[in-house]
Amino acid sequence: MHSTRLNVEVVPTSAWATVRAPAAELDRFQSILGAWSARLVRSSSSGSGWQQEARPQAVWLRQGFEHLDVLLGALLAVGHQVEWELGLPSYADAKRYQAAVAARRALPVDSPRYLHDYQASAVLAALMAPWGRGILSAPTASGKTRMACAIAEAAGGSWVYLVPNQELARQTQAEAPSNLHCYSFGTALPGDLLQADGLIVDECHAVACRTRSVVLMRSRARWRIGMSGTALMRCDTKNALVIGLLGPVIFSIDIKELSAHNAIAKGTVRNILI
Repeated sequence: MHSTRLNVEVVPTSAWATVRAPAAELDRFQSILGAWSARLVRSSSSGSGWQQEARPQAVWLRQGFEHLDVLLGALLAVGHQVEWELGLPSYADAKRYQAAVAARRALPVDSPRYLHDYQASAVLAALMAPWGRGILSAPTASGKTRMACAIAEAAGGSWVYLVPNQELARQTQAEAPSNLHCYSFGTALPGDLLQADGLIVDECHAVACRTRSVVLMRSRARWRIGMSGTALMRCDTKNALVIGLLGPVIFSIDIKELSAHNAIAKGTVRNILI
């Protein structure tokens, strides 16, 4: 594979990264981004015309012959395909994380602060995510609220947790640590969004909506973690925008695995003749 030599400038508090390279190299890198975004379109959408769209809106923007702005999550997703230098910091404090998990496991299983092994793995993946970007893919009943609380508590700093509606925000806030502030997208305070060190987005597949994507683009949070059971199941190229804003999938668990962990009830399927 051809090695694309890129000069990448990353500001941890920005959603965007800047890529500089000779025009021919930058053209080649854009083609890699286009091929990547096309592969994210679900097969069920074949023939819909979406695969003909080379660039999802606002995922990358060519600013000149040798200058390209690209959402950092998209850059992380395709980085393994090219030769580039990018220092990827780890924000995790291993000792603090281990102490937090140990304290949570000492609680009863039905405690809202208890962590199952798979939840602890998801939290660690978020804390170790390159440049603090990544998506945790986990279905309903997997305990994503517990994960969000543990991430904020272990990382420290100020965090905002965006959930689908106000009622869920109120319920979550009652269980959240003091540094985690829960809102729906419509009620989030602009000041909190701008000043937060970390941002967690539940049902993150919906951030491709323009009103929500603008919020994430304006945020100055160093951590940007998405959560969803259907993170990349859109039928259009806006899957690329979801990854661009929040990063690639860094942890995934399905219903069968949850059942194996005894985290959800095991169902029984019966055929009934009528």
